[in-house]
Amino acid sequence: MSGTNVNISGSLTLGTPLAITSGGTGANNAAGARTNLGFGTAAVNNIGTASTQIPTNSTMAGVGNTYNGAYSYNANTIDLLRASCGERGLSPVRNESNIGGSFPVPQYSPGIWNRTLDTFFLLTAGYDTPTVVMNTGSVGRGWIQSMSMWHSLNTVVDGSGFIKRASPVINVYTDGSYTTTKEADGVTVKKIRTGVYIVNGCLGFNSDGVWQLEIPTNDNKQPLVWVDYKVLQTGDIEIYTYHRTHESPIPTLRNEIEGYENGDPIDIPQGNFLMVRVNMPETNK
Repeated sequence: MSGTNVNISGSLTLGTPLAITSGGTGANNAAGARTNLGFGTAAVNNIGTASTQIPTNSTMAGVGNTYNGAYSYNANTIDLLRASCGERGLSPVRNESNIGGSFPVPQYSPGIWNRTLDTFFLLTAGYDTPTVVMNTGSVGRGWIQSMSMWHSLNTVVDGSGFIKRASPVINVYTDGSYTTTKEADGVTVKKIRTGVYIVNGCLGFNSDGVWQLEIPTNDNKQPLVWVDYKVLQTGDIEIYTYHRTHESPIPTLRNEIEGYENGDPIDIPQGNFLMVRVNMPETNK
């Protein structure tokens, strides 16, 4: 092997850093080397999920395997949950405890926290319930308002096409057939005789007072039947329907049916249904 011998003893003093132009860092310590090489603060942080670490595609919220990047808390009040979220911007959040009251947060359910300057919101969706709620507020005023969303699982459409609060509702048809919302699973309906139906498996009508029965109507919003009912000791509901006529100068709007007088027992009209909103046993909720 042959080559040219180079003597560097004359060009460098022992302990003098090798310049960047000569292949060195120009520094005799790590911090100085990073500065001279143009490295920023990320050069001293490891990857991971901690707030001081650098996220990867498997830990960064919204990228890749996102569930690993969620923030999980166990706050028992909405104020404690807000304090836990702190000054973070858009972040995935889950609370391990159920929070009730005016600003509810369902237990174990995925949520999104977002703060922009001094205002913020928390949106959560129940993982096994139809609850979808957004709580909003500001730094100066705290929590201000709570909005529950209406959707296909907590509303029904009545015979006139209007949206109504559901949970739980049964639609009863002419022949005693029926459909139920998810919350009314377990309820059954049987037709006893003409104009008499029994709703089994419930605990009477829904007690929140919003609505209990929705009677089918014609195009002029006139009820097609009279409806009476009896809540039995078991909680089952007997429903009685009767023919209903209306005084009108227009014969076709009187709802007259040959063979039936006003108040005669009659089935729920064909092509229509009677909506019944009930209370459910605790085990069925």
